[in-house]
Amino acid sequence: LPVLAIINEPTAAALAYGISKGDSKSKKVLVYDLGGGTFDVSIMQFTQDNIEILASVGNSQLGGYDFDLKIIEWFKAQAKSQGVDVDSDIMAQQNLLLEAEKAKKTLSSGRTKVMVILTVCGKPVKAELTKEAFENMIDPLVYESISLMNSAMEEANLEYSDLDKILLVGGSTRIP
Repeated sequence: LPVLAIINEPTAAALAYGISKGDSKSKKVLVYDLGGGTFDVSIMQFTQDNIEILASVGNSQLGGYDFDLKIIEWFKAQAKSQGVDVDSDIMAQQNLLLEAEKAKKTLSSGRTKVMVILTVCGKPVKAELTKEAFENMIDPLVYESISLMNSAMEEANLEYSDLDKILLVGGSTRIP
């Protein structure tokens, strides 16, 4: 098949969502795509016959995994205060990655706290993570995404009031 064009992931998401179907009116859409490993924001203008990318920025080093790493750092500090070094147990490190992702999802589903329990070198380590503490941990990452979003708006020479829709894409957009 001949390649007619290559589109970026946010554009593909907007098309898959059907953002341009059934409406002849021109629309300006911001796609905020915060996936597991990357962040992209694109601003597009949809007309009946055309899709124009007005701006697209991103960070290939920002995503849900970075939120997991914040929980991992927090838990390691909690374990250390209990006299346990998570880094000394390879299996515990792997399990901590899974527990961190599970804690993130639990806190994103509306729960206000979660107990993270891990066995390190045969010793159980427990620490309670609150939603407020989690949000404080990830604030710098969220604000980085907002900064990139503002850059895209500036590049597109638009105000937020000029947008017709905002489309949230990626699992990490489920974090309140």
